[in-house]
Amino acid sequence: AKAVEPNVESLSVDAVDKQSTIQRTDALRSTIDSIATKANEADLIQQLEAIDQHRQQREFWQKSEQAFALLLEADALHDTLDRLNRLRDELGDLENAMSRAQTQRELQLTEQRLTRHEQRISQAYNELAVMGLAGRQDALLCIKPMPSEFYLPEFLYELYRKYAAHFQYDWTILREPLEPTEPLLVRLSGPY
Repeated sequence: AKAVEPNVESLSVDAVDKQSTIQRTDALRSTIDSIATKANEADLIQQLEAIDQHRQQREFWQKSEQAFALLLEADALHDTLDRLNRLRDELGDLENAMSRAQTQRELQLTEQRLTRHEQRISQAYNELAVMGLAGRQDALLCIKPMPSEFYLPEFLYELYRKYAAHFQYDWTILREPLEPTEPLLVRLSGPY
């Protein structure tokens, strides 16, 4: 008699595999909650509500530059809150997919999605919890000297410095050149 190989697709999911996946999703939920806490989610919601109330006032629109800056700030707040909600929603979808998994293949696919989601959560942690809203809008400038265009670094330095002053961005020199051949490193921070 021939030995019949079992069909891996039709086997039920091993409870141990499901349990380890449940533990991973629980850990990810805790990480998302930690990100929300470090990003001050409740405070962000209050700030957004205050901006929305301020927008309803007629004088808000009379100062167009200030209105524009506040609208950009509101967009950044919306982006952060939406990102936190998307992380939670995707995790909920993954938990549902895991609970419905009937075969080893379905569980493997869910675990692959879970691994990709772990990477998104890790990136969100760095951007939202570590850097925060201020870090979201940083621009790093490296102004390198060019032998044939000796005036260009000074011109670019002044151009970006005036740009930062005009829009009230923070201007921080991170590395000042000690030699004429060394680059200048500058950070701009502001709601652009």
